[in-house]
Amino acid sequence: MSTECALYELHTGGLLSARLQSLVCAVVQNTSSSSVAGGCQENRLFSLRASVLCVWFASSDNDDDDLTVYELFHVARTPQFLYGILGFRVALALYTALLVRRTYVLPVRRLHRQCYRLAASRCDVIVGDPTSLVILDPLLVTARTLDLWLSVPVVGSSTIAVSQLEALAHAILGCMYLSRTVWFAYGSLALLSRALKHYHWEARYRPANPTLLAVFATLLAGPLTYLQAQSNLLVRLYGMIFAGQEPSTIQIFWRFLLFHLLIAALPFLYFARAPSSDDGGASALLAKAITTRYTTVGATDWKQRLLLPVFLRSAGCVRQHGCSIYNFFYVNAAFRACPGLSQRGSDCYIVLYSSGATEVCRLALQRRVDITSQPVTIERRDAFFGSLGIVINKGATSPTFVVVEPTHAPCEWVQ
Repeated sequence: MSTECALYELHTGGLLSARLQSLVCAVVQNTSSSSVAGGCQENRLFSLRASVLCVWFASSDNDDDDLTVYELFHVARTPQFLYGILGFRVALALYTALLVRRTYVLPVRRLHRQCYRLAASRCDVIVGDPTSLVILDPLLVTARTLDLWLSVPVVGSSTIAVSQLEALAHAILGCMYLSRTVWFAYGSLALLSRALKHYHWEARYRPANPTLLAVFATLLAGPLTYLQAQSNLLVRLYGMIFAGQEPSTIQIFWRFLLFHLLIAALPFLYFARAPSSDDGGASALLAKAITTRYTTVGATDWKQRLLLPVFLRSAGCVRQHGCSIYNFFYVNAAFRACPGLSQRGSDCYIVLYSSGATEVCRLALQRRVDITSQPVTIERRDAFFGSLGIVINKGATSPTFVVVEPTHAPCEWVQ
């Protein structure tokens, strides 16, 4: 095949079968022919026809030496399959809603009821983001990943859309659709979290931010796909790797599997970030010295850094406390129930207004702490919310971790 074919100049250059590649080269090398030339190929997922791609050339009306290229991509789906995928996605949406309700909405409602029992003229609850609490649910991640694999033809059409910029609106829509591939990263992160807990490697990994992970996946799936489509070397390489058994077919399974693994590798980049130090007693002293660090707006996710000042702008003089959960995590990362994902965006803030200074208490869900990983001392005190404490005993080689539970009623929030 001639190197002058310039397959990368076609939007579908990386998807062409051997027969269509030969056709493109023949047409490019003989542009003086006035006849219409073209052909079609099947894009197969194993032995099933997932889509059909057609390419044909015709002489331009303005100049006989110019060619107009027409490309058509047809998704081969039956009505029965479309109704089935619709039912699957409706069930998936309902499961997601129930999962969010059970893991976050109900605890927040109970927090609202407790808020009215506090001694303050007014009590507001600023709710966090529950995303980090649900995206690693095994059933949800598996279903979302399966949904993407069932949508391979649509992913292919979106890949073609982001491979060009002439129709910018289509490229943006394709990039938005490909952002769904972040579930591949969430899936590998769920497996990674289990491995970190099993092998006690929590301190070696800096928890990933779910929002930043979604941004990275979108950039990798969209703009990077466009850059690859402009490379003649990569287009030819993909053509060789994904060639089908027949000259007029390609096997898209390997292409999508490579795409899956590329996105799924994103969480492993967090191993390159230096984790917090953990040197026993010195760490405990340092964590105790910087307790107030976690109570500030700057110690939250970037979304809360933008929104919290809006809610607190009329609060006046603010006294902040809470966040004892992060002292535990700082001293010993084994206390993280989910070591692979940062869940601090799910924290809620109680704002208590009184005649004096406004009080802001940052609360976190207690189930985020794995108290079975290390020996802890459980105490019961007269308080509305639980808390976590670190006691440094004189002469001891390690601190004592104290879990305070309220005596009034069980509470799932710790301050």
